[in-house]
Amino acid sequence: MNKKSRKKLVRIFATIVAVALIAITILSVESYMADNASATTAVPTEQKAVPTNIVVTVDEPIKVKTIELYTTEPEQEQEPESEPEAPAIEPVATDYAYGFTLATREKMARTLYQEGNVDYVGWTEASKVVWTMINRFMSGIKAFGESMDEIVTGGAYAYLESVTEENLAVVNDVIDRYLAELNGANDVGRTLPSDFYYFWGDGRTNHFYKYASGGLGRPGDDRIYFNGAPNSPYDS
Repeated sequence: MNKKSRKKLVRIFATIVAVALIAITILSVESYMADNASATTAVPTEQKAVPTNIVVTVDEPIKVKTIELYTTEPEQEQEPESEPEAPAIEPVATDYAYGFTLATREKMARTLYQEGNVDYVGWTEASKVVWTMINRFMSGIKAFGESMDEIVTGGAYAYLESVTEENLAVVNDVIDRYLAELNGANDVGRTLPSDFYYFWGDGRTNHFYKYASGGLGRPGDDRIYFNGAPNSPYDS
């Protein structure tokens, strides 16, 4: 094959290739357009339109009352078991319970110094004066006074702002005997019965008495005297 024929053959081959490429290109474009056409013509899924003319309001938050939750039953308060009643016990008389403080004892001793100083009349007669104070105290008669302090300073007794150890010793002894009596002791060494509240002195001796009707007595009431002390626990 000569050179001219060869060039002609190349032109024909190139033309065929070009035509083939054009045909392929056209087919590709038609396929693409067909696919797009089917996509654009597809019926969309039906959806509800959202209205744009509704006014949306927000309610106030609801307040919820909270309660305490228990994982177990709450313990019930149990009433305390009543204890069996203890047997009645008689109260024991004490200095504090009956008001016989040191200050009160000293007041009684000052009264004794004026009414029956132990240095002059001895323990027996001095103790009788103290027993009249005790008898008035235990009588419950308010006219005598509602406390031992009121009894000794209320005007019925002579009172002096002076105290001696001897008179205070008599007072303490009588109080001890009285408290023993309150606690059930018998024959404690009283030098004056419990219902004698009065005495008067003649300058040498005190005379102790009670009214026949008892208590404070009344006009014309007879006096019953108690002199001496046969059961005195003292030597003088």
